[in-house]
Amino acid sequence: MFRKLLVALVSFFTRPFDGPPVNEPPYNVTPVA
Repeated sequence: MFRKLLVALVSFFTRPFDGPPVNEPPYNVTPVA
């Protein structure tokens, strides 16, 4: 559960609010093993 929360926080802070970044993959749809 903690890891899922950590991934969510990382995704929130690395992904701009207006949408997915241009030169970076959308972290919100990137599968995390």
